[in-house]
Amino acid sequence: MTDAAPMPTRADAQFVHDEWDRRTRAHDIEGLLELYLPDATLESPLVPRVLDQTSGVLHGHDELRTFFVRGTESRPNDQGRVVKG
Repeated sequence: MTDAAPMPTRADAQFVHDEWDRRTRAHDIEGLLELYLPDATLESPLVPRVLDQTSGVLHGHDELRTFFVRGTESRPNDQGRVVKG
């Protein structure tokens, strides 16, 4: 018998989504990294744009940290947004 991890639920996905958004808005880099395993791989079309590189793939917390720092620096905060009603 194996100790397989339980399958993620819709609530798990919602938690990650909500926390990722909250931590990004707060510029909480260490909090964002807590959502990823230390050896995580992230692939995004935003990586080349944010980091000015050809590859869209990042590996590990060090590379993710650089991406999150630069990405949150250029993200407007809620006070700078215009909300249309």
